[in-house]
Amino acid sequence: MLRTHLNTLRTASGLVFARRTYAGLAVATFLLAAVFYTFTLPATYTGGQVGMVSLRYLTPALAGFALVMAGLVAVIVAFTAYSLRLGASTSTTATTSGFFGSVLPPILCCSPLLPTVAAMFVGVFPGVFGVSGAVQGFIATYELEILSVATLLLVYAVLQNAKGVTRCAA
Repeated sequence: MLRTHLNTLRTASGLVFARRTYAGLAVATFLLAAVFYTFTLPATYTGGQVGMVSLRYLTPALAGFALVMAGLVAVIVAFTAYSLRLGASTSTTATTSGFFGSVLPPILCCSPLLPTVAAMFVGVFPGVFGVSGAVQGFIATYELEILSVATLLLVYAVLQNAKGVTRCAA
């Protein structure tokens, strides 16, 4: 089964990246996504702030996740663009899930977003503040696991889009 996935991925990559347009698109997407993830993933340690302050809190693990996720997103964008150009349908559910799953945890963890949302509901449901703290604590505690699941969703999206590329070429 793994061999089948690798062959599909190899075939799709050969078809897509043989053209300069899609290779350039992948490189541009990788660079943008790498910068985005590099600034976003450390938001857990910056109180939800995203920007240059993030670089001080960038750990080797977060840098690794940023590069891997950026690479996967770049491949997905190139595969999707190729498939759409040829008129095929693409798998966007896994891509969207992986993308949001990798961006939301650091932003929700220590930013004022969850307490602000909780404050809107506190008049109706007085216990909401306790829930937002529990959610933030869960995200902070299991950040690497959450990012790992998001990465796996992106891998799944790459494989689904690779199948679409090979079907489209046939």
